Amino acid sequence: MAQFGERVGPGTLAGFITDSGLRPRYPAVEIYKVATPTIPSTPYLVDTDAMARVDGGPEVLLRLDERRRLLGQPALGPMLLTSDAQRAGLTLPPGKGSP
Repeated sequence: MAQFGERVGPGTLAGFITDSGLRPRYPAVEIYKVATPTIPSTPYLVDTDAMARVDGGPEVLLRLDERRRLLGQPALGPMLLTSDAQRAGLTLPPGKGSP
């Protein structure tokens, strides 16, 4: 990891703690190296028909991934939001979208 710049974050006021001290000051720029043993870090193609379709917004993807991790199940891999599939003109799962 590399760090650059002055430390930034919430200001301080003598005798007053903001956010219970949960927002510490941190370097203006932080660079991390991410290990991706099984997920390609370069662009790749997938079969959209084989991708898991997920109803809901992007926040659902994180909850779904975390739930599978807690249950000891493997990650689903690439997922496609049903609303995005519909906008792209892809076929929808039965019972979704317009007839």
